[in-house]
Amino acid sequence: MGPLRARCLTVEFTAAPGGGADALRGVRNHVYTVKARPDFTLDPGFARQAEEIAEALANNQTRQATYLSERLVRIYGTHVITTVEAGALLVHEDYLKKSYVDQVGKSSASALAGDSFFSKYHIPGNSTRKTEERRMYEGNVTDCFVQCHGGDLFFPGMPLQKWHESTHNNLVAIDRDGLPLHFILNEEAFPHLSEPLVRGMAFSVYRAIKRYYEMNVRPGCTEPDSENFNFQANTEDGSCEGLTTEFSFGGVFQLCTSLTPNADVICNSYQQTNPDTGHFSCREPFTSTLLLTDVKEQDYSKQKWQDRNVCERANCVIRARIDTYWCSGSKNTAGFSEGFQSCPLQFSQHLAAISDVGCAVYYCVMSKAFTEGELQPVLLPPYTKPSLSGIYDDTVFMPSEESESWAMFNQMNKLDP
Repeated sequence: MGPLRARCLTVEFTAAPGGGADALRGVRNHVYTVKARPDFTLDPGFARQAEEIAEALANNQTRQATYLSERLVRIYGTHVITTVEAGALLVHEDYLKKSYVDQVGKSSASALAGDSFFSKYHIPGNSTRKTEERRMYEGNVTDCFVQCHGGDLFFPGMPLQKWHESTHNNLVAIDRDGLPLHFILNEEAFPHLSEPLVRGMAFSVYRAIKRYYEMNVRPGCTEPDSENFNFQANTEDGSCEGLTTEFSFGGVFQLCTSLTPNADVICNSYQQTNPDTGHFSCREPFTSTLLLTDVKEQDYSKQKWQDRNVCERANCVIRARIDTYWCSGSKNTAGFSEGFQSCPLQFSQHLAAISDVGCAVYYCVMSKAFTEGELQPVLLPPYTKPSLSGIYDDTVFMPSEESESWAMFNQMNKLDP
């Protein structure tokens, strides 16, 4: 294995529960790197699912292709790993009092965190701080966490050199690199498909990957010192400062339009009057503004006799368009008249629902309204529901020649005599 290459990881400070700070550092021992062959063969199962996307695009089933692309991302992830670094990691995490970090500053606290790490694990030649400063740092640690990846199980008091020696036969992946999933969907991998179809398949998967990240962006105030700090946020949206704005809201309502015969059963479930008026309208001075359009589908089957010996069962799909409106104030109202893309200052956005076609609907609440509880889970695809159109074939029931039982035949897959 050679000598211990003790390299302190970058000391990172993040917001911790209770308003403190989290200092993360450790030792990274990189032994070797494994790289995939550039001409690697795709897994047959993966290739078949990708071909299903191409098949849906070829049949102009865009919604089905979107669903299949999102399902592919759910199963295989957003990236393909092409490089893996093998080695071992020892990570030490301290939770510090916020008052202490404010007093000494992040730069000094970062240096003391690294110094405390080298001193605690007896790594020579790296300690530069005075003993009193180190004791003050350790006195402001409210909790700590040690985790090892690779090697023997690390325990308090275990010499770092001993753990290092144990990593020789206990290597793990400590870092990786790769390509976005759609990069490997090319003509070389699918020579039997046309070039436009391969490009369309790759672009559909690219959009599914992009939608995954968009669905998990949580804008908000990321500055821990701000009164509007939102610990759920992973993207700064400028809501840490700014004056609160008053907004008027005149209710919502939904209209339903049948796109196929017999779609009233869908409309009966989704039509909704405005509670403020009791009708599909807004009261003065509010104006109806289209918020979302979605298409709902529902399948059903019916049977009919072709003659006295043949009973045909037809599988049908009914569709209806749902238009959701909200009653907005005057065009001069700040915030919402600017494109509906984000919440105004001192408001944070939260996911309300995801439509059948993968559209995300958010609502805005005052910052810090939802500061309790745990971190929200990751929203996994697929976000688009599969299309019911075209997935059913007519089925015919005919009596068997040798008995009174009935046999089922698929009209779309008849065998030649």
